[in-house]
Amino acid sequence: MSFRAAIAGACLALYAATSLARVPEQYAALQAAFVEDLRALANTCETAGERELAAEIAAWAAPPSPYLIVPVFPEQAAQPPSEEVSPAHRQFWELRRRQADALWELARQALAEDLAPLAWQLAWQTLRENPDHEDARRVLGYVRHDAQWLTAYEADKARAGQLWHPRFGWIRADRVARYEQGERLHKGRWITAADDARAHAEIARGWEILTEHYRVTTNHSLEEGVRLAALLERLYHVWHQAFAAYHVNKAALARLFAGARPRASQKRLQVVYFRNREQYVAALAAEQPQIHITTGYYSYARRTAYFFAPSSGDEGDTTTFYHEATHQLFSEIRPTAQAVGTRGNFWAVEGAACYMETLAERDGRWCVGGTDGDRFLAARYRLLEEGFYIPLAELTAMTMQDVQADVRISRLYSQAAGLTHFFMHAQQGRYRQPFVEYLSAIYAGRDQPDTLAQLMGCSNDELDQQYRQFMTAVEE
Repeated sequence: MSFRAAIAGACLALYAATSLARVPEQYAALQAAFVEDLRALANTCETAGERELAAEIAAWAAPPSPYLIVPVFPEQAAQPPSEEVSPAHRQFWELRRRQADALWELARQALAEDLAPLAWQLAWQTLRENPDHEDARRVLGYVRHDAQWLTAYEADKARAGQLWHPRFGWIRADRVARYEQGERLHKGRWITAADDARAHAEIARGWEILTEHYRVTTNHSLEEGVRLAALLERLYHVWHQAFAAYHVNKAALARLFAGARPRASQKRLQVVYFRNREQYVAALAAEQPQIHITTGYYSYARRTAYFFAPSSGDEGDTTTFYHEATHQLFSEIRPTAQAVGTRGNFWAVEGAACYMETLAERDGRWCVGGTDGDRFLAARYRLLEEGFYIPLAELTAMTMQDVQADVRISRLYSQAAGLTHFFMHAQQGRYRQPFVEYLSAIYAGRDQPDTLAQLMGCSNDELDQQYRQFMTAVEE
């Protein structure tokens, strides 16, 4: 099973144009021509009575949605359309592959123009149109293994005879049957699941679930640890698309474009998942005196995210997992300052985490953003109905201590969520790139209260006004 995903073309952030940066304009023209061809083909299919195919093609050419759309690419290598399909079906297939080749060349040009994050996103866009594009697959970390596209890590596991099981994680294929019958392998011998649970009852001896990017330690259960690990892997890949400019390394990307083979990731993010709230509070109270009022916590000092299982025993709300794990990604994917948010601008740290809370599956695709999330709706209601809004000139000056001590903290969080959505989506993503640069400055400790306005090229007052117009225009 693979959790790798890619941002769809409608959600690609167009980078600020300069006299040297021609790629964004070329991409816009290329995409517009592609959409026109698709719509013409859809009309032809409709006229010919191929209504199902017409709907599929029209959906492919659909305008941007309020979400960042993250389609999941197939692992299995595709085959060209058979001779039995209609000419229109084959034409649709050929249009997408021609578009993929053009996007790939544009990605190479973007890298040459020093637009590495855009090159990386264009490579993902290439795979949207042709999931079997070999160069794009290689650059983005995939290798071909037995007619499948797997990450380098997944391929190593497959060669070792392991597979990803939704209940047991990575496990040797020849052991699956015994696990499903209730046995567990512990210290080289087979025991019952009940005995295995007793052996891992304390967090110090908890189960360790390893994935490509995470190490999850839990004393809740193997199955719940695996479920959490899968959620975190999903977040990891979606976050990498949404905030590409934050983490893309130009030198490393250039080596991949030049033909280097992908290598399995060596770094794992640490996560601890307690059986209950009481154990969570007892373990963290010395570091965080207010831990009892939290539902999850990322420790900058320990470089570890902490969670606990809901008391009801159900799967619980994923928003806390996504929120705290987002803090972890921003803090650990690259070197950061010791004390983030001490110069002000702390709202954006929480705003980005609130934004990733919205990650959800919709129609078989992974989506973030949207105008139906609880925090976004709260921000809109408080702005338009209650008149609550902290101007950016004041908000950007607030430090972490200011925000956390403010009696309006829940309102501040909802406003942060609303503002983040605005900067990620408004005006066809006009502010997305500078917003990611803003986050980069905050986490590097280079930010000042006026950093946001400088990067956006607008005054705080102008941004306040645009935000209000954006929220007013959102349909109920």
